[in-house]
Amino acid sequence: MRLVVPPRETHVALIGVGNVGVALSLIAELRRAGLTLEAAELMTRAGIHLVCKHCALRAPLAADPAFYLLEEV
Repeated sequence: MRLVVPPRETHVALIGVGNVGVALSLIAELRRAGLTLEAAELMTRAGIHLVCKHCALRAPLAADPAFYLLEEV
């Protein structure tokens, strides 16, 4: 393990996608654009609904996509 300098600035996006292939394409597009992908997480609609119900929260997006892709660049 080694220490690394943290990025000066990061941006996070939560994107609704219809399928896993679209999520993978978005990740690949970020890399092709020269951005450094710090983290990516794919979550299912059922998982998001479960957390929202348990925590009494509304859904994070107006649409109800099959998957949610969380990206940090």
